[in-house]
Amino acid sequence: MSCVYLLSLQNANETWYTETPRLSPCFQKTVLVWTPCLFLWVFAPLETYYILHSKTRNIPWNWLNISKLVRVQKGFILFNSTTQAL
Repeated sequence: MSCVYLLSLQNANETWYTETPRLSPCFQKTVLVWTPCLFLWVFAPLETYYILHSKTRNIPWNWLNISKLVRVQKGFILFNSTTQAL
C-alpha cells in the first residue's frame, strides 16, 4: 500500500477527536519530516535576499551571537556523526 492510501484511510476518531492523536508511521515519516524542510527551502532564499540587500549588514559580535554560532556548529557535528553511524 502507498502512503497516500494509508493517509486517506486514517480514522478521524484516532487523529482529530482525541486528546492523544495516533498518526500512522507513514504520515510521521513523510509529512512531519518534510514540512519543516519545505518551510526552510521556501523561506531561505527570501532571508538571503533580505540580508544581501540590507543597508546595514554588519552583525554585532556579542556573547549571544557567538553562543548561537557555536551551538549551531555543534548541532551540525552531532548530526553528521549520527548519520554516518547509520
